[in-house]
Amino acid sequence: LEPLINGMVFRTVLNTDTSLENLLHVVETREILDLALAEELIETFTEESRGDLLSLVDKMSMHNGRDEPFAAEDQAFHAALLAKIRNPLIRELNDAFWRIQSESQPLLNLPMPEDINQTIEAHREIVDALSNGDGDAYRRAVTNHYAPFRRMIGEKLGD
Repeated sequence: LEPLINGMVFRTVLNTDTSLENLLHVVETREILDLALAEELIETFTEESRGDLLSLVDKMSMHNGRDEPFAAEDQAFHAALLAKIRNPLIRELNDAFWRIQSESQPLLNLPMPEDINQTIEAHREIVDALSNGDGDAYRRAVTNHYAPFRRMIGEKLGD
């Protein structure tokens, strides 16, 4: 999906009049994909997955506490989360949209949201919700995960 990623990053940053709106569309698409997977993720979730995912969340939190980037751990979290779903195209699209967002953000001179801790903790909420088989809690956690990015982009757009 490299051509899709490159094309979408180019499209997102090319036109400064619509670049933030295009980035918001990417964030919304990621959120929609994650929300749509609630039931399948609950079905495929294992305690082994729980340990692996929480380890990544701990590393994200540690790096963030040191003002270090944690993109590799975040990408690994999302890949591991979807590793057992049936549709490989969804896994690929999820990673592609993750990359589009993470590559576009610095090109648009957008920092991490000030409340990025909410996103990091939402990863833990996602794991807990799946571990408890709670689809509603999972959906709330996904919404919490993307809220800081939505807020930051919305503020820049003047919403």
